[in-house]
Amino acid sequence: MNYYLGIDMGGTVIKAALFDENGKEVKTCGKKLTILYPAPDMYERSSDEAKKMCYDVIATVLKESGIKGEDVKGIGVTGQANGLYMFDENGEPVYNGIMSSDMRAKEYIVNWLNDGTWKDKLLPKIHQQIWAGNTPTLIRWFKDNKPEVIKKAKYLVTAKDYIRYLLTGEFCLEYTEASGTAQMDQDKRQITKEIYDIYGIGDCHEKVPNRIVECTDIVGTVTKKCAELTGLKVGTPVVGGQMDTGACTVSAGVLNEDQMGMIVGSWSINSIVKNKPVIDPNIFMVYEYCIKGMYCYMEGSSTSATNNEWFVDTILSDIDHKIVYNECSNMIEKTDYKDSIIFLPFLYGTNVNINAKASFIGLKGSHTRAEIARAVHEGIIFSHKYHVEKLMPYVDKVSSVRMAGGGAKSSEWMQMFSDILGYTVETSEAFELGCLGVAMEAAVGTGAYKDMKEIVGKWVRQKNTFKPDAEKNKYYNEKYRVYKKILDALDSVWSDIDKLD
Repeated sequence: MNYYLGIDMGGTVIKAALFDENGKEVKTCGKKLTILYPAPDMYERSSDEAKKMCYDVIATVLKESGIKGEDVKGIGVTGQANGLYMFDENGEPVYNGIMSSDMRAKEYIVNWLNDGTWKDKLLPKIHQQIWAGNTPTLIRWFKDNKPEVIKKAKYLVTAKDYIRYLLTGEFCLEYTEASGTAQMDQDKRQITKEIYDIYGIGDCHEKVPNRIVECTDIVGTVTKKCAELTGLKVGTPVVGGQMDTGACTVSAGVLNEDQMGMIVGSWSINSIVKNKPVIDPNIFMVYEYCIKGMYCYMEGSSTSATNNEWFVDTILSDIDHKIVYNECSNMIEKTDYKDSIIFLPFLYGTNVNINAKASFIGLKGSHTRAEIARAVHEGIIFSHKYHVEKLMPYVDKVSSVRMAGGGAKSSEWMQMFSDILGYTVETSEAFELGCLGVAMEAAVGTGAYKDMKEIVGKWVRQKNTFKPDAEKNKYYNEKYRVYKKILDALDSVWSDIDKLD
């Protein structure tokens, strides 16, 4: 039997998953990456650690599955979009990888929003909002603050492009992600020097690989070095892949305009697909979808499951990590959904206000960790709902919400999503949807399937369905109204709080 491998370097974990020729998930492996916090608002990771972990998860999947390297017929890669990874001419890192949740460059965003640079010059070309973790914004920060780093760098890329390099020895970009990194002229399908000049980084334009490929293109093959470290066969084809948001959306089976894709992961990702692009300053991102002729309208921010991970690691640190998430679910099950606590899930930033911070509102002395845990889960969903509302002008109806991300593994949480959103929620049979999405692209790219639509119909299978409870939905609509009222009330306060850091 033939097999296809997907590799996903997300916000917290790097994963590899092996799928057979029928799309069945055969074996997965994930290893947690260390997040570095060198200073407030800075989120980094070691590129050397990521390299070791990448090879390790591939080797583990092959060893534990018993699948031979020669039986893997194609490989796809995905990862957290945007951020910045910088390498010298030998492919060695010149600095830590910068994550997309990084906020060090937020002052540039404030300036570009206030002086009209974004709306007048960038938006007509890039078709999306800008934020501190965008690749070109971070390049500008390094140019001004650590010019010696930029000088050493020959290649400026993102997480998945680095993973592809570790497999093939080739640096290149890929269209779906390039169109979502606020640096590509979407009409020309090029990362132009004109756009880099607008950002004030025109002299860095030559450091961005000029080769941009389609997600299903074979862009290289497994090198001897990679094969020796992983057990893969030299010469195995590797396709372009795509950023994790698109990979999870297509592997959840989102093909039609009445479906919504949602990722509960490092970021709150909420997507619809359309057959034409739009320039709307209120939409976070519009980028090329992996299905030819379709575009993904995406609303999101770094306000999702990482907030819950912080709660578990910090407030529930006395519970064995192997069982802590189950214990958290058990605690929530014993609480009343009618409660006063409202959590603002802004530990790692938000597009509500660039200076907003996480907060608990409505705490009482009678509250325990259980009620706080419920509030964290609810607050994350409220942030998803806030983003969904921005997409609604482009939606006639929502037949279902297709879920992905680590949060989709919790039935309790998925029911809460359904109750709060008021929509039917569906989860997939496969767990590692980012890996599945790019494994499908590897199968298409190597000729096993005609196109992405065909393979989605063959490989994507739904497992669980959750229907909203009308009474809970009514209550949550009122609580969400209060949530938004709090956002409005605090809007003028965040900048003062930010100055206290």
